[in-house]
Amino acid sequence: MKKFLLLALLLSTTFAQYTTEDYELIKTTYLREFNKEIINNYLDSKDDQKVIPGLLSVSHSNDTSFVEKIVSLNFDKYGNYIAFALGQIGYSDTSIKYLLEKISMGEENPFIEDCYEAIGKIGNKTTFEKLFNNLSYIVNPDYPLAATNIFTRIEIIDTQKVFLPLAMFLNDEDEYLFNSLFALYRLGGYLPTYDFMCEILYDHKHHNRDIINYTLGNLRRIQKFPKSTKIIKELVAHEDWTVRTEAAKAICYTEFSQEIKNEYLKLLFDPNPNVSKQTAISIRNIKQKDIIKEKLDKFLYKDLLTDNALGELIVSYSALFSDETLFHLDSLDEKLNLEFKIQAFDNSLHSPEELLKKYISFFEEANEREVLNLLFALNELRGELEDDSQITETYLKYLNSENSAAVTLLSTSVDSIFVEENKGRIQKIITNQVEDKKNDPEFMEPLQHIAILAEKISPEFYNNTLKTLTYSDIYAIKTFAENKLENKEQSTKSIDKLNDIWKDAFAYSRAKVKTNKGEFTIDFSPQWSPLSVGNFINLAKQKYFENVIFHRVVPNFVIQTGDPSGTGWGGPGYEITSEFSMQPYDEAYVGMASAGKDTEGSQWFVMHSTFPHLNGRYSNFGKVIYGMDVVNSIDQYDNILSIELVE
Repeated sequence: MKKFLLLALLLSTTFAQYTTEDYELIKTTYLREFNKEIINNYLDSKDDQKVIPGLLSVSHSNDTSFVEKIVSLNFDKYGNYIAFALGQIGYSDTSIKYLLEKISMGEENPFIEDCYEAIGKIGNKTTFEKLFNNLSYIVNPDYPLAATNIFTRIEIIDTQKVFLPLAMFLNDEDEYLFNSLFALYRLGGYLPTYDFMCEILYDHKHHNRDIINYTLGNLRRIQKFPKSTKIIKELVAHEDWTVRTEAAKAICYTEFSQEIKNEYLKLLFDPNPNVSKQTAISIRNIKQKDIIKEKLDKFLYKDLLTDNALGELIVSYSALFSDETLFHLDSLDEKLNLEFKIQAFDNSLHSPEELLKKYISFFEEANEREVLNLLFALNELRGELEDDSQITETYLKYLNSENSAAVTLLSTSVDSIFVEENKGRIQKIITNQVEDKKNDPEFMEPLQHIAILAEKISPEFYNNTLKTLTYSDIYAIKTFAENKLENKEQSTKSIDKLNDIWKDAFAYSRAKVKTNKGEFTIDFSPQWSPLSVGNFINLAKQKYFENVIFHRVVPNFVIQTGDPSGTGWGGPGYEITSEFSMQPYDEAYVGMASAGKDTEGSQWFVMHSTFPHLNGRYSNFGKVIYGMDVVNSIDQYDNILSIELVE
């Protein structure tokens, strides 16, 4: 099997993907026209460096009429690219039949894992049954990932059909053990595998970190952990911070003794801020809460805690000891970020009126990001108050504000009752916002949601709002309105932005990202994602990312940045197209954040570890080649100082 995998690797790295010669192909892909003449010229070419970009392009088309052409290509040469394209395009009887035939070849197929991954994306319940009932499919260790993909998309009542074969592979070598552990993790864990998970932990020094981490992840999913001081001590002292992070998430489900408590709480003061923060979060899951109270009372005042760890710790404290939290909140007031105060008061104040008073008082000091937290909190109070007029006035104020994220949130969250009670004022606000902001790129997303809100006023007002938006200078807003109005003649997407991006796509090889924690270097992959690379470079040249925070840091998952508003809802005022590829989402890879296909803008992330479920779902445009220690030290709200582009 391994010699075939080596052959597949050699084949996949021999051929080029996109190059500077592929402008017309990129153009038709960017415009989402998928011109058949252009694409077929690529797919029919005798030049390998044409066929592969053609397959990458057509994989975005959702056009199954290309399937016959794709399956006629040379599988021995392009098998991994063929499988990828079929898996991305969508369901087709021809695709399923073709992939099953290739899977049945077993070890004679060097691209069998790619075929399983593809069939997992487009298969249905019938496909799953075929896989399950045919032993030649089941015995292949790549089956778990395909089964997981299908199962998470389709409701299958008899979960044993999935769990039992997955558990069967838990005794295999590391390469296949990872597949099964990951699949079980994605499916929510499987209690009967508990003993085997414990065996891995007892023998963890003989396994790589991904095996250990997904073992810990499975134990967290089933909320059970062995009461072993020896294992806990070793995990708490593990040299790899990602293992310590996953240990923090899982150990909290053990039965605590005094010794285990002391070992576990050491993680609160871990030198890596992600470990410390995660431990502070996971403390709220400890069942024997009284055993840790005395320590927590002291730790809340330890200067060694990071701001985020302290904030999460007070939230956990309030979840465990709600009646004793107000004193600490008062004492720690100046040290706590507002988002943590909101959560802690929510756990500690039991009167809706008191909570409302507290939240309203916070708005004066809140930044854009914190305003969103407060609006979410107010939404939880609605229905619990006899008089919610203050909430109404706050909602209307921010619906009519310059805070684009708040406008988006409120446009999507207010219900028809609220709209009916405030119809006249909301109608006036929508009219003003649409007229004032229709050409404002920063309001691209809010305007689309405001239009949907207008529909709750009346059909006539909705149509008038959409008609106004058709006069926008911004393509995304204009076409959104035209599509909603079902206009037969629609605007043509401008290629000006494409040309700006394209000229930079292959111009630089790397970017040195300087942060307040140090510097890391991204090696670009324009051969896979030229538009994403060109867009990043274009924005970096404008100094767009300078002083932008890492607004989202999920320990042992990702760090995410690229939104100047810091809310996670912002962007550059335009969208580029997705560029899904075969690049894996392993440690250090860099991807574009999105809210769905073709919604990428300026937000990007770096992976802490391996998460295969992201593969083929986000544009992967580079990899950190220097400075992963800096990436791993970044905490939420750290910031980018500057970006230097390297030719």
